[in-house]
Amino acid sequence: AMMMTELQEGNPLIELFPSVEAAQESARLADRLRKAVASMLQRIFLVSLSETYHSERERQSPRHVVLLPGLLQDEKKHQRPLLLSWDNCGKALQERLKMWRPGDHLLSRSVGLHTGLFTQEKASEVDSLPYLMSCFMRAERESGMMESSPGKSASSLATKTMTPSSMTSCK
Repeated sequence: AMMMTELQEGNPLIELFPSVEAAQESARLADRLRKAVASMLQRIFLVSLSETYHSERERQSPRHVVLLPGLLQDEKKHQRPLLLSWDNCGKALQERLKMWRPGDHLLSRSVGLHTGLFTQEKASEVDSLPYLMSCFMRAERESGMMESSPGKSASSLATKTMTPSSMTSCK
């Protein structure tokens, strides 16, 4: 376990938590939230910042995604996590729409017979309007999935991470 002084170093917000454990749990939940948002954005836009494509939610993941080399390089250069986020999704969408041949950057998930929700998705769609319409439809589907499973949704995680006192009860 970390000492309180180690956690306090460079973190003026540490005093908001009743204990070191609560602060650590908050950090774990924030990490889970970042990963949940990244996964959701990947499923909606069919893009990735990872040169190897894998997913924790295989049955609900697209078979193919497009690697965004420009954004990947920018995130590495600024030493930011290689995850899609609300902060970089505009740049991600912009890079994806500017690609002449998105199929040249296609990453495939290696699985056997694919029975998930995304069997008909085309990550390598060249035309902007069909691609954006598909993104909109996937976003609608994601919204429906979040409403049907509130205990596992990113919005549920976000709500839990907003109040430090709830950190001890969240697992």
